[in-house]
Amino acid sequence: MSELITCPKCGTGNSASSQFCSQCGLWIGDINPHQSTLIGTTTTVNIRAKMQEALQDLDQNRAAIELEPDEIAVLISSSADAIKIPYKRPVILGRHTYSTSADIVFIDLNEYQGYALGVSRKHAQIEKLEDQYVLMDLGSSNGTFLNGNRLSPYKPYILNHADKILIGQLAIRFYTETVAVAEVGSGER
Repeated sequence: MSELITCPKCGTGNSASSQFCSQCGLWIGDINPHQSTLIGTTTTVNIRAKMQEALQDLDQNRAAIELEPDEIAVLISSSADAIKIPYKRPVILGRHTYSTSADIVFIDLNEYQGYALGVSRKHAQIEKLEDQYVLMDLGSSNGTFLNGNRLSPYKPYILNHADKILIGQLAIRFYTETVAVAEVGSGER
């Protein structure tokens, strides 16, 4: 049986590899599973600081992004290049698994330190419903955040051009239209 970390805020048992509490969203990455106390002084205030630090690279990245109609892109904080995706079916963000389906597009975040940054194998999904893109957390261990707000698992949230997504601790910006160099880091949203 795997070790559990008990959240000091809500008492929920979380897997030892979790970065955030699955129930309340508290940062638990600094909790030692062999002790019942936090190491150091990590608080809820520090969660926002860690998120801001992860998102800061996005605002400094100045790459231009040129998209065709029905093409989307994700810009990953640790990369200078955007990943362009012709949107034809749902897009899964996660770490590579060998059981992917032909019905989805899978973006493997392993090459962007996905495992170390708390990305689940199938972490989140981008899908187009009617004329609107939506983002949905797929029950990930460390949560998905949209513009700083934690998403409830399996519930679609409207995704707009230039929104900031946090997958575990990996920062991503979502694009639906061409972006000039000056716009990329201008602090949209």
